Amino acid sequence: KTGLKAFGYVISCMRINDAEIYLNVSNMCSFCGWSTTTQVYLGLGELIKNKIIAPSVNSNLWFINPNVIFNGDRIAFIKEYKLKQTKNLGASQGVLFPPPAPEGEQV
Repeated sequence: KTGLKAFGYVISCMRINDAEIYLNVSNMCSFCGWSTTTQVYLGLGELIKNKIIAPSVNSNLWFINPNVIFNGDRIAFIKEYKLKQTKNLGASQGVLFPPPAPEGEQV
């Protein structure tokens, strides 16, 4: 339960297209409704154990695992994926509706 509340706080601190977050222990306590910092460190420990976040060398700065939490531009990601996917298709693949046959020809 502490890990889930800590995860909620982590998500609230995230910024778009940023792989790091600044975590303030006292803000986290009040956000999660905890009375002691012990619960903060237990929650952070659970997130580290599950490889959701990782500490940095700077205090209060944490890295987000982008494989677990994606906070970028989903539309750009989908367009890029579709472009790459289309390039890998053969000539006959990827065509849902082939062009109509010329008049008089049967398909």
